[in-house]
Amino acid sequence: MPSVEELLTRIRDNLRSDRFLLRNYTYNEALEVQELDKHDKLKKTETKEFEVFPSTVDELHYRRLVKKDGKPVGEKKLREQDRKHQKKVAKAAKKARKRGVASDSEMEAGEEEALLKEQRSVEEVFRLFEFKVVGREDIDGRSALVVDFSPRPEYKVKVKDVKRLKKVAGRAWVDEDDYQLVRVEAETIGTLRIGLGVIAKLNKGASLVFQRRKVNDEIWLPAEASFSGRGRILVFKGFRFYATSRYYDHKKFTVDSSVAFPSEPSEEKPESGKSDKEGLLPGSSRSLLMAPAALDPGNPRVPTRVGRCLEEERRRGASYRILD
Repeated sequence: MPSVEELLTRIRDNLRSDRFLLRNYTYNEALEVQELDKHDKLKKTETKEFEVFPSTVDELHYRRLVKKDGKPVGEKKLREQDRKHQKKVAKAAKKARKRGVASDSEMEAGEEEALLKEQRSVEEVFRLFEFKVVGREDIDGRSALVVDFSPRPEYKVKVKDVKRLKKVAGRAWVDEDDYQLVRVEAETIGTLRIGLGVIAKLNKGASLVFQRRKVNDEIWLPAEASFSGRGRILVFKGFRFYATSRYYDHKKFTVDSSVAFPSEPSEEKPESGKSDKEGLLPGSSRSLLMAPAALDPGNPRVPTRVGRCLEEERRRGASYRILD
């Protein structure tokens, strides 16, 4: 069994390499939130579906709401979401360029800035927690090391985004072959302030479960997550909720020079079996990008690597598709 130091080093290295593979993927998220009353009886249920476009860092991770309570989101609201995300990218890019970061695209500059911020947070997390390897277990037929973690009570957190984690403890499962986080079970060990658009507190005992799955034999992506807790908004309204997310339809972007993709709309009727919506990705039932914006590497919906590939390949008339 590896030492804690060796284990943490391997996990840290894999976190860095995963960020770059992550840019090549997209997937869907189905979220269900149940609100309970003070007697733990169901008050209401809300469902949402997102198209998820991961970034190398969480700050530029894009969850695009496409359906709410079973009803599709209108085109106007979709465009509003895209604009807000692009503003976030532009803000990060501006900071990066002020520091002298050179890049070919706004998205790439923004990711460089956000990556620097995230690296500080990751290093602080490893300093905050005390880790202990307590055994081995099988998860989905793979051997995993079981690691308990708890905050060091005497440690003074220096990174603002990490401070709330001082009220969290739990257990993690690390794949023994890949040294990747497979599952995390955590709970709050004290009252935790959270951001819900208002001042809110989450009581001790709230729980989080998060699981990942290996995709295409190269990257670990989210599979399922659940979160439950009891708390209070301001000083008068108590709440209890249970939320679950299921992640599915993981797909990988790649350039495919054999597939024609017109940059201008065609007035001709589509052939049988082909989509009449410009920009529908071959091999996919979702129209994620609309031409001619689909060939624009600055489009906020296009992961950075895809933008660079499109920029290099479109001169040769290439297009792209999504790999299942």
